Amino acid sequence: MYKALMIFIVGVSPHISCTTKIYTSQEKELITQLYEIGVFRCDTDTVMACGMSSPYYIDLRLIISYPAIFKQIIHLLTEKSRSIHYFDSLCGVPYGSLALSSAVAYELEKPLIMRRSVSKKHGTKKKIEGSFHRDDKCIIIEDVLTTGSSVIETIKDLENAQLNVYDCIIVFDREQGGVQLLEQQGYKLHVMFTISDFLNVLTEAGKISEQCAHDILAWTAYHQFTEIVSEVS
Repeated sequence: MYKALMIFIVGVSPHISCTTKIYTSQEKELITQLYEIGVFRCDTDTVMACGMSSPYYIDLRLIISYPAIFKQIIHLLTEKSRSIHYFDSLCGVPYGSLALSSAVAYELEKPLIMRRSVSKKHGTKKKIEGSFHRDDKCIIIEDVLTTGSSVIETIKDLENAQLNVYDCIIVFDREQGGVQLLEQQGYKLHVMFTISDFLNVLTEAGKISEQCAHDILAWTAYHQFTEIVSEVS
């Protein structure tokens, strides 16, 4: 298991995008649609998997119930995957990314492999399911990135099965240091959307107030993860 150690940084975090990004009409529409179906909520105080209380909540698992939106996300993921020079298979971080990785693998006609978070107690007792070969190159797909610990756990199990992982595709980055932590360990990150992207588009569309966006960015800047370490269970 892995855990992230957190420190609070005063001022603007280097992990938060400060550049002006130009969004396509499709990107704006998609972010707005995700907000309207409840994927992004900033009217609640939620506890994340890492144990931290957050002023907003992102739940991309909802998109499996909205085929039109799901199809758009899969299209973007497929294009991101195609931009990677070469790979043999895909694996979604369990369990939120399994539907995404399955659909992308189908679109690309690439093998899908699945990591169990807990090994089976019967049968082959395998941790990694599917057909693969030693030294195959596997792409990781993650829906929401915070600390990077779930991605690292998945990568380590794949590497223990003699697979190679170099690239990770992230649908939503909370910009709390997870990208940098994974890059420091030698992995290449391909991010589709960030919290900055969502706040910029939703503020412009009048879906959230400028004060709400400011408060979330300020909270993000002060809640940065700086290290992933091994945790003894």
